Amino acid sequence: MEITFKHRKLKKIFALKGPELKRELYKKYGKENARQIMRVVAYLRDAASLAQVPHEKPFRRHMLSAEHEGKFAVDLKGQWRLLFEPSHDPLPRKAGRNELDLGRITAINILDVVDYH
Repeated sequence: MEITFKHRKLKKIFALKGPELKRELYKKYGKENARQIMRVVAYLRDAASLAQVPHEKPFRRHMLSAEHEGKFAVDLKGQWRLLFEPSHDPLPRKAGRNELDLGRITAINILDVVDYH
C-alpha cells in the first residue's frame, strides 16, 4: 500500500532507516510502542489493500466514529493507536452502497500515533 504522512515530523522519522529509525521511534514513543509501530507500518506497506490488514489482533484494524469519523486505527501497545485515513478522492465505495470498498483502498495517509481514549 502507498503510505503518506500528514505531519512533516512523522514523514521525517519514517524517512530514516535501520538504527536511526529505531532510535527516533524509541525516543518519541517508547520501546514497546516503537517496536509495534515498525511492525505495523511494515505490514501496511506490504499489504496490497486495506482489506488485507486484519481486523483481529495483533493489528485489529478498525474504523472510527464520532470525532474521528472516516478514519481508521490499528492497535499498538495499551491504548495507543496508529491513526490513518484512506488517501483516495473520491473514496472507493461498494457498488450501490455507501460502504467503503476496503479492497480498493490502496493508499493511506498516516495522521498520528495517539491515545484517544
